[in-house]
Amino acid sequence: MQEALISPVMKTKKKLLRPTADCPPGTKSKKLSRKKRLQNLQRQVYDLEGVLMRTKRTGTTLLPWEEIALAFKEDTLDQVRDNRSLKRQLQRQEYIYHVLHSWVLNMLPPPRTLHSHAETWRHSYLVQGDDDIRRTAQMWIVQHALYNTDRVMSCSTFPDSAETLVEIDVTVDDDEGLFQVRGVVQYTLPLPLDAASNLYWIAENTFSQYRRATPPISIMQNEQLQHDWLRYNRQVVSSPLARQRIHNYSLHGQFRTPDRTTVVWRTIIRDEAFPEEDGRVWTLDSHLWTVAEPCGPHATRFRTVYTIGHPQTVGGRMVTAEEMATEFQLVQGPTDVRRQVREFLTSAHIRQRQLFFDYLTCLMRLSDVPPNYSNE
Repeated sequence: MQEALISPVMKTKKKLLRPTADCPPGTKSKKLSRKKRLQNLQRQVYDLEGVLMRTKRTGTTLLPWEEIALAFKEDTLDQVRDNRSLKRQLQRQEYIYHVLHSWVLNMLPPPRTLHSHAETWRHSYLVQGDDDIRRTAQMWIVQHALYNTDRVMSCSTFPDSAETLVEIDVTVDDDEGLFQVRGVVQYTLPLPLDAASNLYWIAENTFSQYRRATPPISIMQNEQLQHDWLRYNRQVVSSPLARQRIHNYSLHGQFRTPDRTTVVWRTIIRDEAFPEEDGRVWTLDSHLWTVAEPCGPHATRFRTVYTIGHPQTVGGRMVTAEEMATEFQLVQGPTDVRRQVREFLTSAHIRQRQLFFDYLTCLMRLSDVPPNYSNE
């Protein structure tokens, strides 16, 4: 009784269990077995995996995020490849710059100011280097000739009709006796522009073989020629009438548009990669421009202007008129040698143009042969 008076009456209460994942809040907590709790946790893991799967497949974007990540990865790899390619191109351009820069610094300054129309030794000079450097130099030379096409054509007079024209003008300098040949030619082929351009391009690149009566090129070689827009030919030939060797390194380039084809031809006086050791070989500074334009659906008109400078040796010495007369097997009598050479060059170039027309006609006949034709 004393104990009851000393300490107040205390009612004992049962300790409530806290809600856990095993038991949802708001319900009476019951002591669950270990096995039951494990089953509940497995059920929650299954539910969360379902939520994760639905999140992957039903995002806010049009594509699943896995495919987006893969696309980002592929795009990154493409950019890495592009970056490496650009680095290689940069290194290549730096190498070309150093080669050309050192080459220009070693050259003597030009005696006059350069401009877009006047030509210097740079337009007939090929540097030594790898294929890319030489290709760049060749492209620069033919493009310079291309940009001067209209200026050259405007200095000549052509008939408005489709008639054939061959005019050869051979001039001689009275003081130094230097010859220059200028030819103005017009003719028409009964072919559309593309077919006529292909035919002319083949004829221009194989005419020297035709003149030397060598076997014609095969049809496969013709098809390969049609797809080349820039060609560099190197040969040392002899005159048809004499034994003199002539250095004939030349660049051919063709540029096509839907309504016009332009073909340029330029001799290379000096090639560092293939130097001529014989200083007695002749060289000719020559240019040619040809413009082909349609004259209807089945006809193409060609207009050509070409110039040939005075011959000189590889060593730089100008060939005299007497040497030219000797090589052309002209009888040197009491008459003027310069006049003899001038008359010979005029008639020779007229015959050469006629021979070129015959060659075009021959190729035009061959172009009508079925594909199984053989040149055997």
